Amino acid sequence: MNNNENEVKFLPLGSIVTVDNARETLMIISRFAETEMDGERGYFDYAAVRSSLGLIKADEIYFFNRENVEEAKFVGYIDAREQLFQDNAEDFSKNITLPHLKLENSQESDTFGF
Repeated sequence: MNNNENEVKFLPLGSIVTVDNARETLMIISRFAETEMDGERGYFDYAAVRSSLGLIKADEIYFFNRENVEEAKFVGYIDAREQLFQDNAEDFSKNITLPHLKLENSQESDTFGF
């Protein structure tokens, strides 16, 4: 990851990233995104869409965690509200009652094989 990403705990909305096994960049549209995987309801750190197209269909939202981000190509806008979020993100995440879902190796290639 580049140096700008290291300054924030969670990348801001609008950040453009490369993710494990992806051939395209993704734009982050949500944090602590709730979803269902293999019949289990939980959350991922991020939800994103292809940066070249945006959201075309609801089934083209990609979920991943901080450890799946290879590089932040662009870090989204940071203002006072975003800084407040950054200051409280870790505490907020500890209060989420849903399980923190992880990508499995086999699912990564399916999920990011676009």
